[in-house]
Amino acid sequence: MKIDNTRHSAIFRADGWKVALIGAGGIGSPTALALAKMGIEHIEVFDADTVDDVNVSCQMYGNDDIGKYKVDALEDLVALYADNVIIPRYFNVGLREGVEADIIISAVDSLKARKEIWGAVKAGYSEYYLDARMGSEQFQLFSVDPHNYLWYEQLVMSYNDEDLPTEACTSKATIYCAFAAAGHIARAVRMILTNEHTPGILSHDIRKETIEWISLGR
Repeated sequence: MKIDNTRHSAIFRADGWKVALIGAGGIGSPTALALAKMGIEHIEVFDADTVDDVNVSCQMYGNDDIGKYKVDALEDLVALYADNVIIPRYFNVGLREGVEADIIISAVDSLKARKEIWGAVKAGYSEYYLDARMGSEQFQLFSVDPHNYLWYEQLVMSYNDEDLPTEACTSKATIYCAFAAAGHIARAVRMILTNEHTPGILSHDIRKETIEWISLGR
């Protein structure tokens, strides 16, 4: 049964929109559920990992999901709470082979993977692109569109994983940051749906209670 989107139908309509979501972890798992509840009808989720016991506290998975592929567990979760719209993909990149998307969302946890994804995206770039990054209590979202992306390319190519500070395994993730991340991504998608998207960088430091938006034009 298709969910009733009456409550937000005057704000946006998601009918017919397709999303490719790379990563089904701390950012990707709540984002998939949020997008499905918004009415996105086609969400291809890319991830090769299985659910580990440490994922249960900070991702959308339960104890019964441990050992399952994340994309399979997420498909079942979204079907339970929204619509049957998840298309599981058991790998991380490979974006240009049979994938149809209006919006591509990167929700991976390394700069190396982001560079690989951007290389695949840029090869035939015509979609909106959202690059989400999360620490334990910090979140960044890079919103890119086909007409304004050179700033992002210069930025993503200027850093390597070795340049970033490492976090102790006990300080890597929180569920409240994951939920905040999904909310910010869902809001960015809403702006795309209503043709109000602006390229830029959003930074949210939950502990310091600060949100900063840098607009990079239209």
